Amino acid sequence: AAPPPGAAAAAAAVVHTPSAPAQWCPAPGTAELPSLGSYLHRTGDCKPCAFLHTKGCENGLRCQFCHLCEPGEKKRRQKDLAGERVTTVKKTVSIGHLSPVFHTLPLVPQAQGWYVDSLMHC
Repeated sequence: AAPPPGAAAAAAAVVHTPSAPAQWCPAPGTAELPSLGSYLHRTGDCKPCAFLHTKGCENGLRCQFCHLCEPGEKKRRQKDLAGERVTTVKKTVSIGHLSPVFHTLPLVPQAQGWYVDSLMHC
């Protein structure tokens, strides 16, 4: 029996893709996944457990925080974040001091660029 009209075109339109690679899924409670929060450790999107390396984590496998991070990782990340905030504030302040200068500039043609040069030395 001949295939119905248009069946060859429909078959040609089907795109064959390789199957998706198997997802990383270690057994819970193993060294690879000591807590549920450790699942994102490989991507760096985990949140370190604050108690694991100090007084011990009472939640164990059910802990929503990472048990694979090194001791002090939580504090290091907090310092990094605080440093980023300080840098952002410093940039805002250093740019913000120019705004009053723009309001006091004389309205002169752009060709007389002496005032533009003076802004560079603020």
